[in-house]
Amino acid sequence: MAGIARGTGQAPRRLGIHQGPRLTPAALEAAQLKGVQYGFPWTIGAIGLVTNSELIQKAGVDEFPVTIDEYEAALKKLKSLGNGLIPYAASTKAAQLKDILIWMETFGSPLVKDGKVTIGDDASVEAVAWYKSLYDQGLIAADVDRFDARALFSQGRAAIYDDAPVGRNSVVKDSPDPKLGEKIVSESRPVLKKGDTPRALVWGGAIVVVGGADDDATGTAADFGQWATSDLDTVLGDYEVRGLPPVTEESQKSDLVTSDEFGARFAEKITATATVNPFWQYPQYAQVETVIAERVQAVLVGQQTPKEAMTQAGEAAQKLID
Repeated sequence: MAGIARGTGQAPRRLGIHQGPRLTPAALEAAQLKGVQYGFPWTIGAIGLVTNSELIQKAGVDEFPVTIDEYEAALKKLKSLGNGLIPYAASTKAAQLKDILIWMETFGSPLVKDGKVTIGDDASVEAVAWYKSLYDQGLIAADVDRFDARALFSQGRAAIYDDAPVGRNSVVKDSPDPKLGEKIVSESRPVLKKGDTPRALVWGGAIVVVGGADDDATGTAADFGQWATSDLDTVLGDYEVRGLPPVTEESQKSDLVTSDEFGARFAEKITATATVNPFWQYPQYAQVETVIAERVQAVLVGQQTPKEAMTQAGEAAQKLID
């Protein structure tokens, strides 16, 4: 791998290349492992709650709920609107049930601590039991993944779902409602108790240059990586097309980004407190997420209790990372 500077607020670079525009701390951290910068952050965002403000208001929810209890009460109000509306199009298909991890963190589970998987602890069990209760009450629906949720939201059949900023383009484009874009509002995830920090999952992209530090080809690739992630015209052009938040302080302060009401609110309400999935540091993270998702699904369909399922999930995940 090319020599990459540690995260100091300056653009990561091949040694000897000029320093570029300042990157945000969150962007730098997203492309680090144990303090070492492994790539050029390209985009930085998160996965959080996206809402239809019109439906929220119709349900009589004047302010978006802060706590879990308030959130559940708001979902019940949304269900009372009828017409088959799904209050929260949460992920319930096994392929996307990794979304439950952020709710486990919301309930207080660290997921991994000192190399030990904590799933099976009281917080993770409580989170899954709560998720199951939403399922049983019809506040979330069966067999939903991210693409299903986008379709339901686009059609006005769901009031809330989880997504990254990039999802906005697809739901607006495919919606029969020409004013849906004006109704989409990003909101902080509810917390267990007032005063807690809302949880969100970092989502973005990075460019990694592989090769020797003295390799000319590597140097050219590193130049490209720095240009693609830091050149103002380039990153703003990418933002116009994909709507993914740029990573430099200069680009985030540009008129194009600051005038985007949805993007600015998403950054404030969701990305600001986003953290990295602690399983991502392990090569087996995909298998870990799968074994957890399968046990959560077993709970949803009534095959296992939350305690049984999460104990098994934690044990299986630990074996994968040992």
